[in-house]
Amino acid sequence: MKATPRDLPLLVFDGDCGFCRRWINRWRNATGTAVEYVPFQAAASTLPQIPAATFTQSVVFVWPSGKVATGADAVFDLCTYMPRWRWLARLSHLPGFLPLARGVYRWVATHRSTVSRIGI
Repeated sequence: MKATPRDLPLLVFDGDCGFCRRWINRWRNATGTAVEYVPFQAAASTLPQIPAATFTQSVVFVWPSGKVATGADAVFDLCTYMPRWRWLARLSHLPGFLPLARGVYRWVATHRSTVSRIGI
């Protein structure tokens, strides 16, 4: 998937999800103004090349080049903009790490309300 090139990277999230908004606040504090954050409810119409269902299942990271990543891949891409978390992005290149992270991400994404109640 490819989106229109942009000035800043963009992270698109579910604005109706309290768990998601909590994590976006944490990430926004870590990235400052280096990344733009927009709820999919406002961004989906500007990103027609990304299927609508994608936005309800995972975060979407759009690089300035227009390259698109979703789910765990999007989080690792976002980490490259967080000085204290760049090491996590490098871990994603270890054999077996990314498939495991994707599985954990999918589980958390489908159980957001439960995970949110335990305070993560």
